[in-house]
Amino acid sequence: MKLKLSHLLFAAAMLAPSAMMSAHAAGAGGDPADRAGARITGSQDYIAVTGVHAPIAGVDGFRSLMALDAGIEIHDDRERRRAEAQMPRIRDALRRAVHGYLSMSYEVGTVPDLDMIGRRLQTAVDQVLGEGVAEVTIAAAIIHRNS
Repeated sequence: MKLKLSHLLFAAAMLAPSAMMSAHAAGAGGDPADRAGARITGSQDYIAVTGVHAPIAGVDGFRSLMALDAGIEIHDDRERRRAEAQMPRIRDALRRAVHGYLSMSYEVGTVPDLDMIGRRLQTAVDQVLGEGVAEVTIAAAIIHRNS
């Protein structure tokens, strides 16, 4: 499969927010997640998880890409600090949940089942933080098609 420069630039642009949020979760920079959460909901209980990307493969290779933003609502301050410290594990669990949906349940060219994705995301977060600690909400889900 021959890659075009436009595909590489598109992939780099799609991965940039993910890299920035990963750097923040590792302790670099200011507090973009706090600002994003406050901007979206006005709530300090909300942790924004943006830039969860998963490729969609077809029989002939890379077909498209799903970009997903989610929010995790945790009311307990101690649990929220623990979740922020474990953000790399949470992001990985969310990404694996989306990959699992796309590889097993998604039919290329159809509208994704956000209810099913939401259940998978909730299960993934429950496995990292424990059941009943956090509530996951999908903020945005976009399929970028490869032409």
